[in-house]
Amino acid sequence: MKAIVVSDTFKGTFTSFEVNATLEQAIKERFTDAQVINLTVADGGEGTVEALLQATGGSAKNVKVKDPYLREIDAIIGIKEHTAYIEMAQASGILRLAQDAPDPCRATTFGTGEMIKAALDEGVKEIIIGVGGSATNDVGMGMAQALGIVFYDALGNVLPPRGDSVFKVDRYDDSSLDPRLKETVIKVLCDVQNPLTGPEGATRVYGSQKGVVGELVSQFEEAHEKFNTIIFKRDGIDLNLVPGSGAAGGLAGGLFVFLGASLQSGLETVLEAVHFDEMIEDVDYVITGEGKLDEQSSYGKVPYGVAKAVKNYHKNNIHRKCPKVIAFVGHNSLPIEMETPFNVIFEASRGTVPYAKILDNKWKYLNAAIERLIDWMEIDQKRK
Repeated sequence: MKAIVVSDTFKGTFTSFEVNATLEQAIKERFTDAQVINLTVADGGEGTVEALLQATGGSAKNVKVKDPYLREIDAIIGIKEHTAYIEMAQASGILRLAQDAPDPCRATTFGTGEMIKAALDEGVKEIIIGVGGSATNDVGMGMAQALGIVFYDALGNVLPPRGDSVFKVDRYDDSSLDPRLKETVIKVLCDVQNPLTGPEGATRVYGSQKGVVGELVSQFEEAHEKFNTIIFKRDGIDLNLVPGSGAAGGLAGGLFVFLGASLQSGLETVLEAVHFDEMIEDVDYVITGEGKLDEQSSYGKVPYGVAKAVKNYHKNNIHRKCPKVIAFVGHNSLPIEMETPFNVIFEASRGTVPYAKILDNKWKYLNAAIERLIDWMEIDQKRK
């Protein structure tokens, strides 16, 4: 029996490495002849740099940058020859605010811009940026400010790198933008298709987890609409026509407009780097997952992306067997009637246990769920 374990992070509970390692050990204990491939991937959020470095053999570099509230922190960027790997979450991610209440009016992507500058200082010619897990909703203004762009209000005052500066922006000047960016290819790993504004936009879909609640929802939505109008009048770009521009509170859109970045599938890029299609050959099970499986997962998060890659492999290799795709998740919030690409879903919490209780006994729930999964695999093997 051959299996691939390729889980995403269970945010706030387990790292992808912990989940993968525990699954691998449990499978090998039950199936002594099993071959298990433990694969680290990411969709542009936490773990993306590490996954890419493992795939390419690059090295990590420590850099000093600002967190979402402009406090100095240590972050890591990856370097492989003339390419740099960056996670915006390293500087501007929600996990940086674990001990603080989220404040979208204060949170800025300035530190992400500092990471880009640090990469340029290394002499790279290509920068690959993952934009998952953000704490910000500033359309990348802070990132742009760190790289030399100046934003002004209607009175001509220079705006500071804060989330609420997007409420006041009237125009911007990019004449002092770091000139090295013109010679640098920038790719944004973006596994959502959300536009900047509207019902599926940055604020209405992802804002609540960053503290965009109550009156702030309409305030940010209106500010983003105005910001998009400013960009359209100046550069002829409508970010609502750019799929994925709403990712990371509009940072993806900001990278597209200000730095000329291209937006592409983060997970597909990582899976290509690790030659996932070659690994699938003769595999019986692909076990993937994340902390919470919900309707947002279908926008391109790791479980759906992995399942899609498996289906594409089978489509292109119809004469070969298709691995069964197992979703192993902390909590399943998908509507019962929703069709999924998974053969079966295993849920650690079983949907009824309070999150606080799970945290207190997280290994107990994880191991119990894995036992159920292994039992199912054992029965499935006997059917063959």
